[in-house]
Amino acid sequence: MGQDLRCHVFRYLRLCCIGVWVFSVSCAAEPTITEAIPPLTDEGRHLLDRLEGGWSLQITVSSTCPSEWRRELPAGQVVFAVEDGALRIQERGSSLTLFTLYPVDDTTLVYSATASLAGCTARERAELVMETLTSSTSSGTFQVDITRDSAAACDAWFDDEGLPESCTTTTTYQGLRLGAAL
Repeated sequence: MGQDLRCHVFRYLRLCCIGVWVFSVSCAAEPTITEAIPPLTDEGRHLLDRLEGGWSLQITVSSTCPSEWRRELPAGQVVFAVEDGALRIQERGSSLTLFTLYPVDDTTLVYSATASLAGCTARERAELVMETLTSSTSSGTFQVDITRDSAAACDAWFDDEGLPESCTTTTTYQGLRLGAAL
């Protein structure tokens, strides 16, 4: 499986690429990925129902992450699809899921994962907070925090890939509903 496809399989969890790029291990050695999935509540179900459909997003991004580690909401037309109690964010016309987020209350969705390989660990946590959400508009903040072990044995591997000990990408967005689900 190629390194790009490997990232797609792990829901674009950029951390999965560490196993191929940084550790120079064979494709048979895959990182252990652990996701934290919160339970679906009635509030969360209601939030998913309100978000589902097509949106046009305008974004502003700030980041302390190197460009290859930035994880931001896409600008332009996107689809917020609901499946198995999760929000899947896709660019319009694509079946590839960019983000999978889980509701924790009536305004917040999260994603949290840990990738470990050869004794080294990296973590990614994403949070989408709705500041406003009406039937036709939405605005809020999407923040992704990436952290990694600072153990000396892991530093060279992570440093070669340009992953700092921690970095954050924040996307502020305003969205306009496109109409019926796309």
